[in-house]
Amino acid sequence: MLRWISIFEREKAMSNALYIRIHHIVIEAVSGVIMILSLILSVVLAIGAEGEIPTHFDVFGNPTSYGSPWVSLVLPVTHFICNATISGILHFYPIEKWNMPKTTDNSRPYVYRDTIWLLVVTHIIVSVISLVSVICTFFARRSLGPACTLMAFGLVAVVIALSVKTMVDAKKYQ
Repeated sequence: MLRWISIFEREKAMSNALYIRIHHIVIEAVSGVIMILSLILSVVLAIGAEGEIPTHFDVFGNPTSYGSPWVSLVLPVTHFICNATISGILHFYPIEKWNMPKTTDNSRPYVYRDTIWLLVVTHIIVSVISLVSVICTFFARRSLGPACTLMAFGLVAVVIALSVKTMVDAKKYQ
């Protein structure tokens, strides 16, 4: 049955705000601007492109396949959907339901903040990868291919490091 939720019940259910700090929001906003910039840049460059463009690069930044300029929208649109999902989870899905180590009253703030950092850092890295990929696709800069690869590996390293830190904090502050 549908019922109105009081402001108090809503605040209680959405306790994520207790752990989200202003620097998380600032990084998320910067990430959003970068993401929108990559979408706009991709559309503008696709409109002005003549013929085929590189659509895939090897690890060293060499183009390995070519296609329509509109294919360049696939990555920014996919990343935009991923970032919107991350933001939705971050702000609207109760943090207590996230899959993370068991927490105690002492460890909860540390574990939750570490987990929020994990989402925020993923958000910004995905946005930067999207922007660099659009630039790389249209300008075929060989030096940007390895940069995208390094950023992808960097994202994996950050995710692993923050995941380990979260588990350590869960045990440390029991």
